Amino acid sequence: MYKFRREKLLSHMKEHGVEMAIITSNINIYYFTGYYSNPRERLTALILDASGESTLLVPSLDKLAGELADVRKVLDYQDHEDPFVIIQSLLKSSKVALEENQFSLHRFKKLSEHVSPIESTDIGPWIDAIRKIKDADEIVKVKQAIDITEEALEYGISLVSPKITEKDLALEIEYKMKKLGAQKLGFDVKVISGKRSALPHGKPGTLPIEENAFVLFDMGVSVGGYIADISRTVVLGEPTEKMIHIYETVREALEKAINAVKPGVVISDLDRIAREHIEQQGFGQYFIHRLGHGLGLDLHEYPSIHANNSDKLEQGMVFTIEPGIYIPEIGGVRIEDDVLVTENGVEVLTKADKRLRVIGGNQSK
Repeated sequence: MYKFRREKLLSHMKEHGVEMAIITSNINIYYFTGYYSNPRERLTALILDASGESTLLVPSLDKLAGELADVRKVLDYQDHEDPFVIIQSLLKSSKVALEENQFSLHRFKKLSEHVSPIESTDIGPWIDAIRKIKDADEIVKVKQAIDITEEALEYGISLVSPKITEKDLALEIEYKMKKLGAQKLGFDVKVISGKRSALPHGKPGTLPIEENAFVLFDMGVSVGGYIADISRTVVLGEPTEKMIHIYETVREALEKAINAVKPGVVISDLDRIAREHIEQQGFGQYFIHRLGHGLGLDLHEYPSIHANNSDKLEQGMVFTIEPGIYIPEIGGVRIEDDVLVTENGVEVLTKADKRLRVIGGNQSK
């Protein structure tokens, strides 16, 4: 599997006349070798040359773990040694491919001290082109992450009451996720109620869950490195007619966008479909972010589902669709599903109920 992925990358390198690639992102190294670590300030690098030779460079303290990686050779260095000396010994020319959004200016200067002049090419788009199409194993892991996340979500909703704080409810959900088998959280659990739910990136507070108001959940776990990302919004107490209208507008926008997903569709059209519906209902100014984002080893990866992305959907893409309306004096609603582009259409990977759920009130929508 890892060799197959590297061969795809090698084809891009050969097409662009690149002799050597240096990959330093922990996530990308894992994707191409099965090896993951958190070396902090120490450099870890996967060096590929156009002949297919693969070398993993690791700090000495990670050498034993590195030897489990799917690569031909593992080299290590101690803390007092300069890893760029080793990289220099491996390079066959000064024309290299780097991840421009990952390789820091400091590291570029260090590399330049040993290899000059450097003619660098951005390898990031080539990696995105490979990673955007998920294989069967990746899809299984995303589904496993979704299953755990949804069970924890249901548990969290069952605890909603004015007797618990947002922060305590978020902590209960995090504990439940780990009990259910999550290897780690994909990101911090968000539970935000009342007017504060109009903050798309708000954090749980120390006050009790607000009554007669929206309660927004946003959460996801990681399984095998692959992340789920799910949002649901409920109401504690009695919703007003306007709150119901807001919720139904978001739900309908979500469904319209999902129904449009299939190979060949221009990505910007998905954003337009959802946004136009929200605008038609009078809430256009309150939909303040893109419609969604790619999902996999990173929480946010390609494709970005926004109004200016003219790329087309392809079979095997996994991404979120998450329209939202955020009105400061009322609160916010976001409903987020994770979807897979199939041969002829779409598979909605998330199964959590999208009907308006009213906790402790007299209405159930």
